[in-house]
Amino acid sequence: MRCADLVVANSRAGLRAWSVWPEKGRVVYNAFDDRRIGTHASESRGREGRLTAVMAARMAPPKDYQSILSAARILEQDTPGAWRFVLVGNGPDRARLMESAADLIAAGSVTFADGGLEAVGEIRAADVGMLVTDPAVLAEGCSNSLLEYMACGLPVVCTDSGGCGELVRDGREGCLVPPRDAGALARRLDMLRTQPQMRARMGAAGKRRVAKDFTIDRMVAEYVTLYEEAISHRAR
Repeated sequence: MRCADLVVANSRAGLRAWSVWPEKGRVVYNAFDDRRIGTHASESRGREGRLTAVMAARMAPPKDYQSILSAARILEQDTPGAWRFVLVGNGPDRARLMESAADLIAAGSVTFADGGLEAVGEIRAADVGMLVTDPAVLAEGCSNSLLEYMACGLPVVCTDSGGCGELVRDGREGCLVPPRDAGALARRLDMLRTQPQMRARMGAAGKRRVAKDFTIDRMVAEYVTLYEEAISHRAR
């Protein structure tokens, strides 16, 4: 990076994390290809009378699945039968997490799903999208999971760290919660459960935001501009 003419990251948080000088740093956000949505069946939300919250992510230390399981226990105790948590993905922590969640799986509150190469089907069937991470291990940049949730019209609850706040504006496309705070996560989820109009408003706002600001055409055009700028630097 020291020898480069320009350094590109997919979030402002990424540039800050690597202490890239503003004169050299550029941001090109990730994009969502909306053709992916059309390949899946129509959504079936509210299955079994439960509100469904999904998290699609690798089951590895940066993702704070333990806070999700703790929040699920809080909500199952306060409002039995009201929630269904769908955890989509694989990784080194999957077996341990399933063992830890045995009681919640038995109660029907938590389901572990293997999304394979495409998780959009599980996402479209959910009511809320979650991205809960541990910034002490690794903070998010421009999360593809967040873009997927928003493109599918889901309100988002995510950890307030890294680049999450650059995609999800608190109170607009979703809610930001402090890291490793299962109580705050449970409260935000329950707020969305009891306020369907807020869920619909946030979901629609996220869908509009992705369609406007996170398109493939936009990303390609910004990279072309970046390459042209780098060539100009080298020519000088």
